[in-house]
Amino acid sequence: SLDNRRQSLMNPNSEEGQSLLGSDPHKLQGYVNRLLDVRIQKWVMFSTVWNEVIDHFREEDLISNRERDYMKFSRFDGFSQAIYLPVFQTAGVVEEALAQLERPMTDDSHVLTNDANLFKPILNHVTMRTAVSEVWELGNYVLLKLLGPVHNDDAVYIMNYVLKWVEGGTVTDHMQIAKIRGVMKCLVQLVDVLGKGVGRRKPASR
Repeated sequence: SLDNRRQSLMNPNSEEGQSLLGSDPHKLQGYVNRLLDVRIQKWVMFSTVWNEVIDHFREEDLISNRERDYMKFSRFDGFSQAIYLPVFQTAGVVEEALAQLERPMTDDSHVLTNDANLFKPILNHVTMRTAVSEVWELGNYVLLKLLGPVHNDDAVYIMNYVLKWVEGGTVTDHMQIAKIRGVMKCLVQLVDVLGKGVGRRKPASR
């Protein structure tokens, strides 16, 4: 059962907390990896060569720093995936996923009222599925960092419940799908505020 396979999210506020995999890394990593097509694993090897090419373009001044950052694969120690897709490849993909969730229902009204049918277009699209998984993982990390240790346990509890709904195919039983876009809009605004403030942040005194 899902209770017997309880999964823990990261706790970035603990001493060991730069890991996204919490106290039981194998379970969460296995779950997240199942959301992604196995073909993404081939990109791990490709990403190393690709990033070297992009770095060379920057050294030759063929692209700007901003373009370089948009075009490179990313790696984050302790996160569930070995590599994360370049921004240019996933830009706009989450918007496409939201559009899929908001698509009109057919005459057969039950078609889009269960997880399997509602999320099928997303799960069958490798890049879309990858982008959604990355937003979920990185979004969790940002929120837990911002909320800090005081609210950490409550936030992790809620996030774990959402994971159980996803794995159990009961998201539509517990969430109003139409409100997901609003949640994403708030997350985008939050990241935008953080992005604008990073350049003005003063280094912490040692």
